[in-house]
Amino acid sequence: MKQTHYVAREPDAQGFIHYPPEEHAVWNTLITRQMKVLEGRACPEYMQGIEKLGLPHDRIPQLDEINQVLGATTGWQVARVPALIPFQTFFELLASKRFPVATFIRTREELDYLQEPDIFHEIFGHCPLLTNPWFAEFTHTYGKLGLAATKEQRVYLARLYWMTIEFGLVDTPEGKRIYGGGILSSPKETVYSLSSEPEHQAFDPLEAMRTPYRIDILQPLYFVLPDLKRLFDLAHELDPQKRPRTYAIVMMSLPNNSKGQQFADFISLNRYYGWYVMGGMCIVDAETAFRKEMDGWAQVLNGRPMIFTEYGADTMPSEHKLPSVMWSQEYQNEYLDMNHNVFDSYDFVQGELVWNFADFQTTEGIMRANGNKKGIFTRQRQPKDAAFHFRARWTSLPVDYKGNTAQF
Repeated sequence: MKQTHYVAREPDAQGFIHYPPEEHAVWNTLITRQMKVLEGRACPEYMQGIEKLGLPHDRIPQLDEINQVLGATTGWQVARVPALIPFQTFFELLASKRFPVATFIRTREELDYLQEPDIFHEIFGHCPLLTNPWFAEFTHTYGKLGLAATKEQRVYLARLYWMTIEFGLVDTPEGKRIYGGGILSSPKETVYSLSSEPEHQAFDPLEAMRTPYRIDILQPLYFVLPDLKRLFDLAHELDPQKRPRTYAIVMMSLPNNSKGQQFADFISLNRYYGWYVMGGMCIVDAETAFRKEMDGWAQVLNGRPMIFTEYGADTMPSEHKLPSVMWSQEYQNEYLDMNHNVFDSYDFVQGELVWNFADFQTTEGIMRANGNKKGIFTRQRQPKDAAFHFRARWTSLPVDYKGNTAQF
């Protein structure tokens, strides 16, 4: 593996990474000048991601700030890594929906070009589009393909990555725009890539994998996607098992504004009505709002199934209260009853995955009581009341529940 003189910074005991003032100043220089040249050149989905991330200009962001946004939009996270990592580690991270970020930033002497991917390239160049379900799904599938590939096959996959995720262009109604992170983090290549100097070629995955590249020059050739959905379709084409496509749809994405749902084979919802939305005494109103949203989904599903990939309420195992209050075991059961009543009312709901199996440790925050307490088991794997609630529910469901005739 190639060597580098850069060293990734380590977090302190609280998970905070301390950067010296000069490195914050370098970040400010990089992001300020790049934002000026991206207007009218970056694809709309990237600019939407920039808005969602809300990247600071005066300092290098902490990884947890990025994780909060990515987790809430597509379920991705960033993972701190050294300056350079082997291919195997890279593919393992992508396959688990974690994007590698080296926690160092270039020096002023290498402000305009750096061969190693630093934190500015990874966060500013790539993370905005990881809020987009099409781009996120392609990146996830790419990681899984890389894990299964031979050494020889990884050469071709590296070319595909280079020609899309790093240096890809996309057609839009306003003309060609940039979505590749290698271009988006480089002021010179941002302008050059859309000029008449390089060759622009309609995207063809086989042609992209046949095309060698160099990392030390402006690219002589850029492949142009017809739209970002093409990456979503390509993820399915490259999957040898042809698994159905889906992605987690979070609370901000509703039936009337979800742009990606129409391309999924089944819908996966993360919903927290009764906890983050209208919790506690408002749980009756939460059920009403939940059913209103579900009625909206019924109008756009066109026969596709839906599963709930996240729902849950934090509970302290020692907390009991009647009438129930949030964080008590009684409220967790009341919350689950409400959600399950909604699930059972719609035949297109075909699965439920509670968040979470067991309590787990997280970083500190005002929404956490020494970790995430949504488990139906404690961290010590002792059952809460909710575990018995689920046992009673799942053992009582008939074999032909909602027309399911599968035998186990």
